[in-house]
Amino acid sequence: MVVENKVIIEIKSVEQLLDVYHKQLITYLKLSGLKLGILVNFNTDNISQSIFRKVKWFIKNLRKSATLFREKSAGKPYKSPNCGRSTICSTTACFDRL
Repeated sequence: MVVENKVIIEIKSVEQLLDVYHKQLITYLKLSGLKLGILVNFNTDNISQSIFRKVKWFIKNLRKSATLFREKSAGKPYKSPNCGRSTICSTTACFDRL
């Protein structure tokens, strides 16, 4: 369900929310171009623990951040997408701005 052409709300009523449901919502966000999605499972005793918020910008930047962290921890130089430098950057200041 799309609300106000801004938010995708995915409603489920299952025993357990599997990873595939989270990935499904992320795919909907990518295909629609929307930035915010909410996954709700109504088959639970405590509804507040069954509401998950997905933000497309956060997902994209989290993936970049994880890649940079792996490269940095392996001792390899990396270029931060946020610093704008044309050379390889090895300062932690660039990584901290992610």
